[in-house]
Amino acid sequence: MRYAARVDANHGDIIEALRKAGWIVMDTHSLPGFVDAVAYHRGRDVLRLIEVKVAKGKATALQGLLRQEGWPVVTLRTRDEALAL
Repeated sequence: MRYAARVDANHGDIIEALRKAGWIVMDTHSLPGFVDAVAYHRGRDVLRLIEVKVAKGKATALQGLLRQEGWPVVTLRTRDEALAL
């Protein structure tokens, strides 16, 4: 049985801010255990795996494993953090 992925309240705001800042964003929040989005900035040739969290949110085991293996996982909690990325 597959359960719906929980979406943090700030998810939409952060995705929108990334797109306004020039990032191409693939929203992946519905993939169980994976990060919330994959973002690429063409002008800077930068790829990031984005995890959206509210103030006290915790990473999943898979997200922790991705970080341990060196994947560029970034946790964003605010619109300002997204714009500064």
